[in-house]
Amino acid sequence: MVTDIDALSNTGARAYRFPQFNFPLKDPNWVWEKVYWRKIESSVDNLHSLLYKAFKAGRFNMARKLGKLLLRSSGNILLNVRRVTQDR
Repeated sequence: MVTDIDALSNTGARAYRFPQFNFPLKDPNWVWEKVYWRKIESSVDNLHSLLYKAFKAGRFNMARKLGKLLLRSSGNILLNVRRVTQDR
């Protein structure tokens, strides 16, 4: 799911599209084997590339916001758990 976030709402700058994967980690009915790993990986990779581009362009506030979003995203948490448990 992609949502619009106006990162610079006070300045009237254009809205950026940040990927957000809304996976219910607290839902007791989800199954590990039925997770769409490619979708999660592409979402997290997209966040990584946006973070890199923001740092490269010198937009440090944007990079900071993207870093926080990346740390708190449920897709990133799932990927990290998968890497640890499956020795990747």
